Amino acid sequence: MLTSFPAEILSENLGTTQFRMIAQTSNELRNHFTQAKRLIKLKNKTEGHCKHDLTLGINSLQQHCDIQSITLVYLHLHDNYDSRTLFETIQSCKTLSRLRISACSLGDNVIQILTTGLPEWKSLEWLDFESDVIMKNSIEVKQLFTRLPLCRSLTRLGFCSSAAMMNPGNFIAFVQVLPGCTSLAHLDLGQNRIGAEGAGRLAAVLGQCASLAHLNLTGNQIGRHGVERLAAVLPLCRSLVHLNLANNQLGDEATGRLAAVLGQCASLAVLSLSENYITDDGAESLAQVIPLCRALTSLKLEYNLMTYAGQQVLFTAKGRCVALKEICFTDHDPFDSDDDFGPNFHV
Repeated sequence: MLTSFPAEILSENLGTTQFRMIAQTSNELRNHFTQAKRLIKLKNKTEGHCKHDLTLGINSLQQHCDIQSITLVYLHLHDNYDSRTLFETIQSCKTLSRLRISACSLGDNVIQILTTGLPEWKSLEWLDFESDVIMKNSIEVKQLFTRLPLCRSLTRLGFCSSAAMMNPGNFIAFVQVLPGCTSLAHLDLGQNRIGAEGAGRLAAVLGQCASLAHLNLTGNQIGRHGVERLAAVLPLCRSLVHLNLANNQLGDEATGRLAAVLGQCASLAVLSLSENYITDDGAESLAQVIPLCRALTSLKLEYNLMTYAGQQVLFTAKGRCVALKEICFTDHDPFDSDDDFGPNFHV
């Protein structure tokens, strides 16, 4: 008997019906996958969302699911497992639309399987690697990147806290293929410590990413020099709606450089500058420009160093803004509207 692992079966196109089950034994897990098979027959579109023991999970998938009809796979595996067999099974999911790999140890053999599978997943829209352990400076990783433009349906791509992105060579190879991902709308590169140099390399291609609407660069130690290079290209990002630069050691000078171009970012609606050592001087720079940002609806400034006077300057400027609904200074911001900040950008 296994102590406790969840197996969640979620179904789209069934109204608000959701199935959430906790499996305590192998028999219970097999029953859940049997139910998943029924759902596949009913609607021909089922999301299999699984966290479970690796060996048991492979057996359950192969014995009780129509593998080719699974559209969503979420893997959260302990790093002491050899996951090759499971990834070979996932490769058979021909209708796969979402693949999220979290806290997995991925050796070169698994990367090779993913590299082969990418062009075959014609419906793949979301691909997320989170807190993964990928072989650093690997030829296989670079080959994986070269296949990304072949995923014509890919709209969302995430490498959050990814060992692969923390290697400069891998990051260079990654940014080089970004312009070829012509449908890409969401890009999550949070917590990768790319630094000013990495930000500069990303800035060099951002203007060519015509469909990019959401960009998360939180926790990347970008600093003043990195923001200067990003600021130079932001006006070219015509589709950019959501930009997250939280926790990047910006300070007032970098905030001023960024503020200088915000009025030229015609589509920017959500900007996060939380945890960036911004004082009243930075608040003054932002206050001067936000009335010119006609699309801006939300400005997040939590956990900075500005005083109440700096907050008041921004609040006064908010009154001259066309669309701005909220300026967030803390988790319980007195100037926050009743509206939610919006969809959670990091999945």
